[in-house]
Amino acid sequence: MSLPEAQEKAAVVEAMFDRIARRYDLMNRLMTFGFDRTWRRHTIDEINPSPGDLVVDLACGTGDLARDAVLRGARVIGVDFSAGMLAGAQARGVDAELVRGDAAALPLASASCDGLVSGFALRNFVDIGAAIDEAARVLKPGARMALLEVDTPRSALLRWGHAVHFNKVVPLLGRLLSDGEAYSYLPSSVVYLPPEREMLDMLAGAGFVSVRKRRLMAGAIQLLSATRAAKTVVSVGEGASAVVSSSGGAPAAASELTGVATDTAADSGEPSVGASADLSHEPAAPRIERSVVSLSADLDVLERVHAAGVDPLFYWESPGEDLAIGAAGAVCEIRGSGDRRFASATEQCRRIIDVVGEVSGEGRAEAAAMFPDAELPLFVGGFAFADEQSADSRWHEFPPLRLFVPRLLWIKRAGCCAAVLAWKQGERAESQELFDRVAAVHPPAGLGACDAAVVGVDDCEDRSRWRNRFGQVAALIEQGDASKVVLARGRRLTLSHAMAPAVILDRLRASRPMCSSFWLSAGGSHLLGSSPEMLVRVAGRELQADAVAGTAARGACDADDRRNAAALAASDKDLREHALVVEAMVTALSGLGESLDEASQPEVLSLPEAHHLRTPLRVRLGGKLSVLEAASLLHPTPAVCGVPTDAVRDLLLRDEPWRGWYTGAVGWMSAGGAGEFTVALRSALLRETEAWVWAGAGIVRDSDADAEFDETEGKLKAMLPVLGGGLGERAA
Repeated sequence: MSLPEAQEKAAVVEAMFDRIARRYDLMNRLMTFGFDRTWRRHTIDEINPSPGDLVVDLACGTGDLARDAVLRGARVIGVDFSAGMLAGAQARGVDAELVRGDAAALPLASASCDGLVSGFALRNFVDIGAAIDEAARVLKPGARMALLEVDTPRSALLRWGHAVHFNKVVPLLGRLLSDGEAYSYLPSSVVYLPPEREMLDMLAGAGFVSVRKRRLMAGAIQLLSATRAAKTVVSVGEGASAVVSSSGGAPAAASELTGVATDTAADSGEPSVGASADLSHEPAAPRIERSVVSLSADLDVLERVHAAGVDPLFYWESPGEDLAIGAAGAVCEIRGSGDRRFASATEQCRRIIDVVGEVSGEGRAEAAAMFPDAELPLFVGGFAFADEQSADSRWHEFPPLRLFVPRLLWIKRAGCCAAVLAWKQGERAESQELFDRVAAVHPPAGLGACDAAVVGVDDCEDRSRWRNRFGQVAALIEQGDASKVVLARGRRLTLSHAMAPAVILDRLRASRPMCSSFWLSAGGSHLLGSSPEMLVRVAGRELQADAVAGTAARGACDADDRRNAAALAASDKDLREHALVVEAMVTALSGLGESLDEASQPEVLSLPEAHHLRTPLRVRLGGKLSVLEAASLLHPTPAVCGVPTDAVRDLLLRDEPWRGWYTGAVGWMSAGGAGEFTVALRSALLRETEAWVWAGAGIVRDSDADAEFDETEGKLKAMLPVLGGGLGERAA
């Protein structure tokens, strides 16, 4: 199609977006196969907003980026020139200030914003350079900017496939579901984007440093990020200025000079969508308030989570601690990725804690009885095995690290039960409404029954392929390049019909009372499981961790079972494997406290599917350490990865890219840093009528390929009875 010239582009593009606003979100999901949500989360990760930060969503559309930033605790101003798009964002309930405006003349004071994001908008600006200059004007020195856009894959084969999808499939979808002309413009509009070098130079010339380009989706998507340089504006003549570093240094060359707009924005005369506000100053960071309500000690926390029916949902139960925690909804979220995901999340947690008020409400006595040291849970969530987002589409709703402050939290411990409502200052109504709605389910409806059965089984790796991979790992061990490698395999189960995750979890906690049960929802996917392995627990000045490694099958009768357990306790191969885990964990924890206690011999932990060797570790901490920081020191342990950690992790990321949150961890943390994380083992990822389960085995010198395969088979079967049995009970 012919593209509009510069003078008519603004009007044409504005009218086009007004037309497609109604089905804009549907088309985004279809033409990106749902991956656009993951890309947008990566965009927010790049600016890493802290609670209370002021973030601009430039060309905000219907508010996807704005909504993700709000979940991170940011205050968001969404700017778009399409009234139809802004109306769509308002209809979706996006909690942001929505303003109709021009990217080249933002209604914001200079150096007033902590971050700026934009999604798939650069090619729609009349003057990309002017929009970049304006972004530089409104951002504070040191603030981050992230721009998401389409790109062209480098591989010839991928370029061909991308061209077919982008130039043929997308316009066809547009004609069928929305506006054919608009979705023909989309692939054609790529020509508006400047070449890569020119774009990066444009960012640098506007006063941005640390400019970076990430390629996503095999190069079909680009994510540009940059930091606004600390600057001093020096007059160099009428109508021009130069950007110099705050540490001194010469003014920029004439070719790098850029006009600096004044604080007074041009008034377009157009009405804004949403409540009016003075955007020339920063409002104070919103305070997070909490109130405790006492509940009956007979209440089943899992039933309450099941009844809440909002996203995200969380449940965690530790029999050893006599503790059950449930959560529904999010006041704000923390997400992290990359090799600093734990450090970044720790800093974000601290900033949130700074704006959390004192707990109020008539249930404070129950809270004090359950947590006498005022270590009431504040954050719930967990993290994946790997630092980076999994490329496996099954995990696209699960970022590498995700914690959230729940709107509604249920806690049950030591014969007491309470609910904790949380909200941003002035926004209690939504949390109260959720509490009232769940409380109105009286008497509780229960979890219900389910007669689903496993009607299909697809092994992702058969015995032959396992033997091949085992051989490669055994060779590495023989050569001395590794001492231990934990290989894993998966299985996809098809259910006769969908099962409620709470029903599955209820079965797990009843049949496996010695394990920690967990459930975390994300979109339409649910991670749930029953793990025998505590990664770490911090309570007061005491840190606890479990080293679990070495496995034997359960016996067919009591006598056989006792023999198997005794043989495991005396097995040289299993004891060596176990010792590698203990040694690595002890090393990771060394220097943290006054004493480190460990049993001289491991104990045998007996589960329905297997016996394991376990050594409890204890440290009396010498200083302040949060459970999240402790988890970062330990994860991944050789119980789920191998020795040496870095080399084995790289191997597993190459050969097992589907791991996602399997062998990650799920748990909670208080404002004071107390809490617990459980390794995500004996778990399943559930989505409608499909479930994926995984199991691993530690490979060391003298391991046998078939014996290790049989070990994984036994572990895989741990989840089958609670998912309905049926075909899943077949022999390996």
